[in-house]
Amino acid sequence: MERDPARVRMLLDLSGWAMGVPATIAVSVGVLTGIAAGIMGGWFGQAWIWISLALLVVVAFAMTPMAAKRLKALRAAAGTVSVVPFTRTAPAPEPDLAELTRMLDDWNPVPTAVLGMTGFLAILYLMLFKPF
Repeated sequence: MERDPARVRMLLDLSGWAMGVPATIAVSVGVLTGIAAGIMGGWFGQAWIWISLALLVVVAFAMTPMAAKRLKALRAAAGTVSVVPFTRTAPAPEPDLAELTRMLDDWNPVPTAVLGMTGFLAILYLMLFKPF
């Protein structure tokens, strides 16, 4: 795990950019094309597509606070801010290296990753095999 504050800030900035507008566009296009494919395929009368959509919503709402709250606190401790498009951002706070080290030691990203991958694999299974 990275410990150098400058590199941690760089990684946090990269994650903020990657999970911002590009990710929102990609997820939106994926969901809309999935819904369009479901309509064209006539699958909305089957349970698997509704379960897939429900799983997507549940996993997204569960993962957001698991990661976003922690990353926001890490950004503050590292002395950087998240960039929100089309809004003014406050000046970056002073870095608190002791707090940053403590937070990096305390955070375990595995539960968030396991939740995301499990949800993804479950949705993929439902889409490929259409069990019901």
